[in-house]
Amino acid sequence: MRKYFFLLLLCHSFNLHSNVIYVSKSATGLNDGKNWKDAYQNLTIAIFNAAPNDSIWVASGVYFPTETTDPSIAFDFKNDIHLYGGFSGNEKLFSERNLNQNLCILSGDIGMPNDSSDNSFTVLFIHHEVLNFTLDGFIIENAYPRITDPSAPTYFKSGGALYYEGHQSDLIINFNIRNCIIRHNRTLSAGAGFYFNFYNSGLLSICNCTFIDNIALKNGAALLIKVLSNQLNLLTDISQNVFQNNISPGGISEISICAKDSFTFQQNKFESNFSSNSSA
Repeated sequence: MRKYFFLLLLCHSFNLHSNVIYVSKSATGLNDGKNWKDAYQNLTIAIFNAAPNDSIWVASGVYFPTETTDPSIAFDFKNDIHLYGGFSGNEKLFSERNLNQNLCILSGDIGMPNDSSDNSFTVLFIHHEVLNFTLDGFIIENAYPRITDPSAPTYFKSGGALYYEGHQSDLIINFNIRNCIIRHNRTLSAGAGFYFNFYNSGLLSICNCTFIDNIALKNGAALLIKVLSNQLNLLTDISQNVFQNNISPGGISEISICAKDSFTFQQNKFESNFSSNSSA
């Protein structure tokens, strides 16, 4: 069995936010998220009840986007929410979390266990209204966007672990993803791991993450980024990540990027990826 280790070096320092909401599957209290004893047991409810600039601290466990078998339901991010995993469920300080010991898994395996044919299309869905979010310290796995109907929504076909569809506006985005493992996602199209369609200027930072065992029949098994306007100023920082065993028989296996803006790509590692084209 493979062991996955998080890199603890953060690309950006942690900033305290206005309020902390607690989530723990083992909580037995009031289920209102105000402390670890009374933590929400359901992450979806915690996200729904969060206010702008809230942090959500998540204790170890496996969290599913739905308690049903509807594959179209995902964790639905709100604007200006900051999601942190790696807690055991008794920490008072952020610095006390341990990412290696307290695994927080966001799983699309909502149907029959270990049967990908009934998994979620997308685990994390980022609406175009979302301009600012943090995702730090999670394993995101077992999504399978598999619809082939051309008229179906794109996130039914692409963007398994995370899907973002931007919207034309002059608003600035700030997306920070750190210390995550993106594994065992697949798609019949592109972007089995992360799929971004940008119409906005701003910052996308993906640092200290591991993309492993993702499969896309087209491009970007691990990561696909599109910038859909020549007028944008999108700063993209892809640094200190690991890309391993990602497969795209029909295209680029690790990363597919269609962008002309400022792009930082440094200290990333690649191992045993496969594609019909060279990586980009």
